[in-house]
Amino acid sequence: MGDNDEYLEYVMEKAREIGKEFVIDSIFR
Repeated sequence: MGDNDEYLEYVMEKAREIGKEFVIDSIFR
């Protein structure tokens, strides 16, 4: 189950990066 936690952490980090980019795009559009 440890691997699953690691994967979830990775996905959340990616989602945060994508979310930031999306917010920045929205602000500067």
